[in-house]
Amino acid sequence: MRVPAGSCVGAPATLVHGFRNPGGVPARYLNLHAPGVWARGRFAGEPPALFDTFGVEEGVPDVRPVGNGPGDGDRVAKEHRLLLVKALLPELNVLDYHVSAEYDGAARHVHLRHADSFYVLEGELELRVDGEVVRVGPGISVVIPPGVPHEFTSVGRARFLNVHAPESGFVEYLRKVDAGEIVDPRQYDSYELM
Repeated sequence: MRVPAGSCVGAPATLVHGFRNPGGVPARYLNLHAPGVWARGRFAGEPPALFDTFGVEEGVPDVRPVGNGPGDGDRVAKEHRLLLVKALLPELNVLDYHVSAEYDGAARHVHLRHADSFYVLEGELELRVDGEVVRVGPGISVVIPPGVPHEFTSVGRARFLNVHAPESGFVEYLRKVDAGEIVDPRQYDSYELM
């Protein structure tokens, strides 16, 4: 299958897959692995089986890729924020945020069991991570490990990817909050801090 810019494709565990650039122009893409054993094992010189890479004989025939094209994805919207759910797997979720200048971001909180990552596509984000303010623009990523307090907002209009790994029910949490339901954020590994 050909995958145009703005697409997201997820290869669940045991899916036999590969990829290449079929065009005559350079391609730029993010390649996310969750859990992140691939790079650590490969660059440490470990045998492929130890960094979760196996031959096609280990594949499972009924496993299918997940994903969608540019502008596609399950929509979760509220005033000043549209997010497209690009991938929702047990290992991770990938959310494509489109926010206006009036977007209020997220107040100070912490996740204890999953990492929260941001990759800026357009505009600029301001993050406060463990007390330090960081501004990031297009092409920059920030990974917040479990247990690190953080908050963020946009600086004007922005578009960014937000990845939670492993998947923590974050999409379900946002849907409930947006619908005005009373939700215990701790159930979704989100702990609000003062």
